[in-house]
Amino acid sequence: MATIERFEFVEDSADLYRKHADDEIWRRDHEWATLCFDYAELVYEGVNLYDSICRLDNDWRCLVYAGDVEYDVAMENRIVGLFAKWLSISERVLALYDNTRLKSEYHGRHFDGEPIDLLRKHCREIRASMKNDADFFASDRTFELAEKAITMNREGSTEDMECLG
Repeated sequence: MATIERFEFVEDSADLYRKHADDEIWRRDHEWATLCFDYAELVYEGVNLYDSICRLDNDWRCLVYAGDVEYDVAMENRIVGLFAKWLSISERVLALYDNTRLKSEYHGRHFDGEPIDLLRKHCREIRASMKNDADFFASDRTFELAEKAITMNREGSTEDMECLG
């Protein structure tokens, strides 16, 4: 008798196991969990690439300022191009998060939202840095301050900035 009960228990367990394996809810849940892991990895990749481009930009500018290499407008344009490419991709990555169910799944599974905030912050910085300076400095107040600074410099009432390097 114990053998028959055991056999039935194992049969029921096998049926339950098959049901779990076939269960669409489990699959969807697993797909969302995998998607969240993949998305977190993508965000980290974006943050790391931003850091790499910034280091490249900084290292090149230090070499130029130290006089070790000549300023090269083509190199400047390459770096700006890298930032532009990174920004375009990063904005798409953030749009995935903002415009889908991903945000609720991501937070519901307790993934860290800080890297997303950091990626968003970096995007704001690069977007602002890529704006045309003429648009930024177009106000009358800015023009007045610039004229005042030029006049003060010509009159010798400014300090020498040799201490900066």
